[in-house]
Amino acid sequence: MALLLVALAAGCGGGSESGNTAPSSGKTITAYSLAGVAGTINETTKTISVAIPYGTNVTALVATYTTTGAGVKVGAGAQTSGSTANNFAAPVTYVVTAVDGTTATYTVTVAVLSSAAKAITAYSLAGVAGTINETARSIAVTVPYGTNVTDLAAAFTTTGASVSINTAVQTSGQLPRNDFSNPLVYTVTAIDTTTTTYTVTVTVAANFAKSITAYSLDGIAGTINETTKTISVPMPNGKNITTMVATFISTGTGPVTVDGVAQVSGSTGTPNNFSTPVAYTVTAANGTTASYTVNVTVAQNSDKAISAYSLAGVAGTINGTAISVIMPSSTDVTTLVASFTTTGSNVKIGTLTQTSGTTVNSFASQVTYIVTAADTSTATYTVTVTLAAGPLVCTGSVADCVNLHSAANYVILSETGITNVPTSIVTGNIGVYPTTAAIALTCPEVTGVIYSPDATGPSCKITDASGLSIAVNDKLAAYNDAFGRTETSGAYLNLGTPAGTLGTSPALAPGVYVWTSALTIPADITIAGKNSAADVWIFKVSGTLDVGANVLLSGGAKPQNIFWVTSDVVTVAPGKHMEGVVLSASDIVMQTGATANGRLLSKTQVVLQSATVAKP
Repeated sequence: MALLLVALAAGCGGGSESGNTAPSSGKTITAYSLAGVAGTINETTKTISVAIPYGTNVTALVATYTTTGAGVKVGAGAQTSGSTANNFAAPVTYVVTAVDGTTATYTVTVAVLSSAAKAITAYSLAGVAGTINETARSIAVTVPYGTNVTDLAAAFTTTGASVSINTAVQTSGQLPRNDFSNPLVYTVTAIDTTTTTYTVTVTVAANFAKSITAYSLDGIAGTINETTKTISVPMPNGKNITTMVATFISTGTGPVTVDGVAQVSGSTGTPNNFSTPVAYTVTAANGTTASYTVNVTVAQNSDKAISAYSLAGVAGTINGTAISVIMPSSTDVTTLVASFTTTGSNVKIGTLTQTSGTTVNSFASQVTYIVTAADTSTATYTVTVTLAAGPLVCTGSVADCVNLHSAANYVILSETGITNVPTSIVTGNIGVYPTTAAIALTCPEVTGVIYSPDATGPSCKITDASGLSIAVNDKLAAYNDAFGRTETSGAYLNLGTPAGTLGTSPALAPGVYVWTSALTIPADITIAGKNSAADVWIFKVSGTLDVGANVLLSGGAKPQNIFWVTSDVVTVAPGKHMEGVVLSASDIVMQTGATANGRLLSKTQVVLQSATVAKP
């Protein structure tokens, strides 16, 4: 035994003296999460971004991470994955020390999502990542040939509180499995109970499919040119490209190879030397192949351009250092995430480092990006976001419809305030502009988003002065359009017995009705359609409108096709019901228990007295 121990000791000593093994210089954070939410690591800028749910207390969060280093510290405090708590109210800096004593520094930035957040941010089936079109709320997944699409479990991440298909709650990567033979609709519910839907469409690749559909190196996405079968990847200045690992997705079912060596995608995959072009061979199910050539270019020391930019999947137009993006009319511009590519070493807004595809910002006003090159020189880019004109809010003919544009995003829109006698029920978005601190509705009374021009208002409100300003201008334009219409015929002028009293009037057919003074509705009236989606009604009143009875619909009449346009106060009597879009130059008053199926768009205030208002 003694001889054996001596031999072992000699063997160990000999290995040490040989000097063949140098101390490791590894000092990378390879995975990071907070409160179960995975962070996005940008190895180039040594930044980590984490978007956590609304309401999370960021002052005492515990991180879970993996690292190639020997030790990790925040300040002087040694960190233990899954154990050490830190305050993330401001960016937190981690110092990773390698075995050889060298260090690397990572900055972690935490963003708390809005209570209205309800996006699907990542989605995959059978290990194949889907393509998310945030504008269209659609997800497309192309799975390999031979995949059984009738029994698949999706893996996804969401900013919402829950995800369901019909009434079945979905859990990422777990049961229930679903049949994707036809498109499936996912409903994402936010903490504030608002919802959005995503339609997932699955396509099975043909047996000859052999494309590379996504490719990145070190977190930098490559640009795939399918025509030339080339992939270009820009790298920051100073990047070592001799041993890089690619992450890719292929529609082929056979191996993907480089010089005959099978490639493994991902952080633990196959490294290659990209100093010269690298050719990937993709094999289809039927044995045919396709070749893609990957070209990596390293930025020059002074490069500091933003070469591509998009918001929520909408590409921006870059003109010099000015970037403009036109977003759909219903977009909430206060919580948008930009995706961009840059030749610089880092990008910031103010002092906050930006991570493409992760960092949330408000674009209610112009946003300035500062791009820093490897030689520390900088370039400044200004991003301007505008909302596109909204769709026609009625389904009738273009000539007859009144286009509300972005005002169609609101069920109640006022310029001087919304007063309320609790409890009212409002379904849809509401807003006040330019008056501040004039929203008397509480968060539980509104199923939708409450928009305010500044920091005042209910706790759940979203500040969007720019969007509200546009909506109010669109409302005014719609009012002027509608009030400028003339009656369809003489029979549509000053209708009623006596004129201006509709208590004994017959059912109202589509057309433009005009009253040159006040209008009173003392008995129930019926707006009667002709079972056509083109049926439109405009009721123009030069005076007050007193709804003392119920407005009823028949014959397929649609409330979004009905417009009440008044120059004075609109009053709906207690317990009575209103149908249609109300555009008023004065107050709109919903007395006790009154209900409306439509929109209340006022030049002054909207008064609710235990009322119910729902968007059409």
